[in-house]
Amino acid sequence: MSKEPANYRLRQRNKYLDDIGLDPWDYGINWGDDSDKERKKTWKRQRKDYGFDERECYCVYNIYAEWLYSHLMMYREKASRSVDLTYHTIEFEGKTYTQIEATDKIIKWIRYFLKNQSDMDKEERSIEKLQKATRLWSELLPYTWW
Repeated sequence: MSKEPANYRLRQRNKYLDDIGLDPWDYGINWGDDSDKERKKTWKRQRKDYGFDERECYCVYNIYAEWLYSHLMMYREKASRSVDLTYHTIEFEGKTYTQIEATDKIIKWIRYFLKNQSDMDKEERSIEKLQKATRLWSELLPYTWW
């Protein structure tokens, strides 16, 4: 059930975030009170000048996690049709992963982060999983094209 805040306008939906049960009002891209006309003008100008506005910088790690999760989900779906995702291997923390295995690990760890970041009992573990996913992503990055 959506918890639409007063004075906010939903800016974006995301299939992959919806699919794991995140409330669209909690997406980092949707943060920000739209009732202040001056702020709305500032955000509009920033989107024109930079292609995004400052709301995407309120919590950069959240925006990053949402972006990487969503884009790797689509990459996994689309690239697997035309690229052998078992061709490249990556050494990470003493283990060898194929490209698809590494992609799946990153997706799993970021999903955990996205679903548990607000749970105070799981916050530290969530951040650790995001950091681990980022380290593996840095190794996988050169191979993610089709």
